[in-house]
Amino acid sequence: MSGALDDSAYDPAVARFHRASQDTLGGPGGSPIISIGGRGFAGPVLTAPPRPDQGRALREALVTTATVPEFAAPQRPYQGPPSFSSTEER
Repeated sequence: MSGALDDSAYDPAVARFHRASQDTLGGPGGSPIISIGGRGFAGPVLTAPPRPDQGRALREALVTTATVPEFAAPQRPYQGPPSFSSTEER
């Protein structure tokens, strides 16, 4: 998998999907971008993987908020760098 990072054969597809995400967002934005119901949002940005039960609740909450046309973005202060350890290790 790490070899893909240096493989330029993926560059056109990455550029195409990045452009599509920016178009869905409606302007320039960072990463990640999620599209729900054709509306783009920056995020969600997680600092660690959620527990399985929290992951489902998070997805449902995102879908619910995305259906409100006036919803733009929730934000909170930076929580530190991501941790990729499993929830059992934390």
